[in-house]
Amino acid sequence: MLVGIVAFIFAALIVSAHGPAEGLSFGLGWLPAIVYVLGFHLLQSQLARWGRALVLREAKLGSAPPSRPYLLIIFQLVGLLAALQLGWSQYVQSPEGLGLGEAWLLPGLLMFLPFFLVHLSWLAARRKIREALEPDPWPLGSYLAFHVRILVIPLLPCLVNSTLVWLQQRPGLGLILAAFPSLELVGALASGVLILVLSPYLMRLALRSRSLEGGPLRRSLEDVARSGGFRMLDIRVAETHGRIINALFVGVLGRQRYVFLTDGLLARLSQEDLRGVFAHEMAHSRRGHIILNMALLLGFSLMLTVLATGFADDSSGSASLVLGLVCLPVFFLFVFAPLMRTWETEADVHSGEILGDPGPIKRALTELGRLHPKRMREGGVTHPAIEQRLAFIDSYFRDPSTALEFNLRLRRLRRRVATFFFVALGLWLVGLPLEIAQGRIREATVRAEREEDLPLAEETLARLEDWNDRYGRVVGLDADLSQRAALWTTLASGYQKTGALERAAPHVASMRDHLDQFGSDPVKLYNVAVLQAQQDAGEGRFDRMLGPLRRSEQELDRLEAMVVKNGLPVMAGYTEQIERERRDLAFMRGLEEVGRRLGLLPPAPGSGPLPEPGRPEDEALLRLAELAGQGPITGAEIAAATAGLEPSWKRAALLALGPREAPSERD
Repeated sequence: MLVGIVAFIFAALIVSAHGPAEGLSFGLGWLPAIVYVLGFHLLQSQLARWGRALVLREAKLGSAPPSRPYLLIIFQLVGLLAALQLGWSQYVQSPEGLGLGEAWLLPGLLMFLPFFLVHLSWLAARRKIREALEPDPWPLGSYLAFHVRILVIPLLPCLVNSTLVWLQQRPGLGLILAAFPSLELVGALASGVLILVLSPYLMRLALRSRSLEGGPLRRSLEDVARSGGFRMLDIRVAETHGRIINALFVGVLGRQRYVFLTDGLLARLSQEDLRGVFAHEMAHSRRGHIILNMALLLGFSLMLTVLATGFADDSSGSASLVLGLVCLPVFFLFVFAPLMRTWETEADVHSGEILGDPGPIKRALTELGRLHPKRMREGGVTHPAIEQRLAFIDSYFRDPSTALEFNLRLRRLRRRVATFFFVALGLWLVGLPLEIAQGRIREATVRAEREEDLPLAEETLARLEDWNDRYGRVVGLDADLSQRAALWTTLASGYQKTGALERAAPHVASMRDHLDQFGSDPVKLYNVAVLQAQQDAGEGRFDRMLGPLRRSEQELDRLEAMVVKNGLPVMAGYTEQIERERRDLAFMRGLEEVGRRLGLLPPAPGSGPLPEPGRPEDEALLRLAELAGQGPITGAEIAAATAGLEPSWKRAALLALGPREAPSERD
C-alpha cells in the first residue's frame, strides 16, 4: 500500500510538471496513453502468471520468493512521463484535442488517469499472485474499490498543484503569483496543513468503516485512552473482508482524531493484544510523530525554495522542478524513511510504558510476523523487521542503559528536526525581503510590458540594475536576464514605435550583446533579430538590415511551428502576434525591394516581394514602389506618401528612401 501511495505522489508531481506551458510533446494525441495502459496491463498480467508459478514452486520448498515491486513502479512512472511527452498532455490541453488547458483540476486528473488505470491493473495482478497460496474471499470489485478510496488521499497534492496552475492563468492573480513565488509556496503549505487537519474526515470518507460496537473490547480500549490522556472522536473498524491486518490513527487537533482497526486485526488478536496495538497508535500521537513529520516536510519545502532561488535565469521554472524531483526521492529514502522507522520503534516501547507491560505489543507483533513471515525477517521502507522490533523491546525493558541511550537519541533527533525546520524557515525569512523587492520589480516589468509604459520600463530597469549591484553579487546571484531582456525589448520596441531611434539604439545593443546568453529561446532570439532589423531600417541602413531580417524570419518560423504544434489556449495570443510580425517582416521585405529599385541596394535577380495593401504604411510603401518604377522619387512625393503616418521606425525608413538633397522632409 505504501509503495502505491508514494508512487501516486510522484505521479502527481510529474503530472503537475506538464501544465499548459508544456511544449515538448510530439503530438501523437491519445495513442500514447492507450499504448501505455494496454502495454503495462499485458506486462503485469504476464508477470502475475510467472509470479504465481514461482510462488507455488517456492511454497513446495517451504520458502517464500522475494518481492520487489519498486522497479515496476519506476517503470510505470517513466511510462507515464513518456506518454505525457509523446502527446497525451497536449491532447488533453490543446484545442485540437480536448481543449481543457484552461480548465480547473480536470486536465490534471485526465493526465493522471493512465497511471491510475495501470496501477489498478498492478493491484489486480498482485492479488492473483497471493491467490496462489489461498483463496481470497474479498470480491475483486470490492478489493479494487477499497484501494481506489485509499489512493484518493495522495491525489490531493494533484488537486493543490492543479489549483495553483489554474490560478497562475488568471490575468491578475497569475501576475502576482509569478512576481512573488513564495505566495505559491505559502498557498501549497497552507493547503497541506488544511489537508492534515481534515485528514480524520477524509480518511473516514476513504475507508468503508463502522464504529466499534460497545462491549468489553471497546470499554477496555477506552480505558487505555483515558489513562493515557488520549482524546478521540471514535474507534472505527475498517472492512477488508479480513484480508488486511493493520491499525492507524489520524488527526492532530484536540479530540479530532480517529483510530482505525481493520476487521482482520480484530479477528486475529486477543483483547489484551489489541490493547497493545491501540497503545502503539496512541504513542504515535502522544510522542508527536505527525507534528515532527510535518515540520520535517515543511522544512524540506522551505529549503527547496531557498535552493531554487539560485536559478535566477530559470524563467520557465524547469530547473527548480528538476531540483525538486531529484531531491525528493533522496530526502524520502535517506531522511524521512529512517525517521519513520525510528518513530515506529519509539511507539513500540512507549506502548509498553503506557500499559506498564510490553507483553501485549510483543504478542501482537509476533502474531503479525506469523501471518506474514516476510515481515518477520525483512523491514519495509517505514517499518523495521518484526524480529528487530521484538529484540529491541526486550532490550529496552531489560537493560536500563539501552532505554537511556535510546531516549537520548530520540531527544537529539527531535532537536535536529526542530533545528532543520527553523534553519530552513530562517533562511527563507532572510531571503523574503529580497524576494519581495524582486517581486515588485517582476510585477512592474510585466505591467510595463503589457501597457507599453516606457517611463515605467526605464524606472524598472534602473531598479533592477540597482538591486543587482546591491544584493545580487552578495548572494552570488545575477539579476534575472529574462527580466532585463523583457525590459530591453519593451523599451527598444516602444521607442522605435515613437520614432525615437536614438533612444532605442542602446537597448537594441544590450540585447545584441547578450545574444549568446539567450540559448535557443526563439522568442528572445527573434526579438533581438527583428529589433535590430527595425533599427537598421529606421536609420536607413538597408544593407545592414538584411542579415537581421533573414534571422528574424527563421526564428519566427520556429515560433509559429511551436504554436501550431502545441496549440495551447495559453498561447492563443501568439497567433495574432505572429500575424502582425509577419506583416512587419513583409514591410521590411518591401523596403528591400524598393531600395533595390532605387539603387540603394545591389540589384538582385527577379522582383522581390511587396506587402499586401491594407495598413497605411503598406499603402505608402506600395505607392513608393510604384513611383520607383517610374523614375527617381522626389522629396515632395515622399512627404505626400508618408504624411498620414505616425512617427515611427517605419516612417523613418520610408523617408530614408528619398533623395539625399531633401532632408527637411525626413526630419
